[in-house]
Amino acid sequence: MEGPLPVSALIHSATMVTAGLFLIYRLSGLLASCPLVLALLVVTGALTAFFAATSALGQSDIKKIIALSTCSQLGYIAWGAGLSLFAQSFFHLANHAAFKAMLFLAAGSLIHSAKNEQDLRRFGGSTANDLRASADR
Repeated sequence: MEGPLPVSALIHSATMVTAGLFLIYRLSGLLASCPLVLALLVVTGALTAFFAATSALGQSDIKKIIALSTCSQLGYIAWGAGLSLFAQSFFHLANHAAFKAMLFLAAGSLIHSAKNEQDLRRFGGSTANDLRASADR
């Protein structure tokens, strides 16, 4: 779900998305005794991490890139939980929440300062037309 503002996307990723992974940690004692579920977590997490990161490569909208980055990181976290690295995976989840919060807020500030422009291709240095226009002055 794509939020209209980076703050709503932050709330969405911090609560609803991570709630499923937190449930995996709460059930870690039960999951540790079921190798089939752990194998399913490993495969699902690895595929999610790969496909989300690959999808982000073709995007130019800053909010979509951050959302796909979040999805990819959650895939890594599920992969770690499937390998029975519950403590390490939970640490990555907490660490991810902190840096993703800062990233969403920074993206919101960037979008606001660029007059609601979200296309990364329109950020940054000057283009050939800008250089020609400044040379004509």
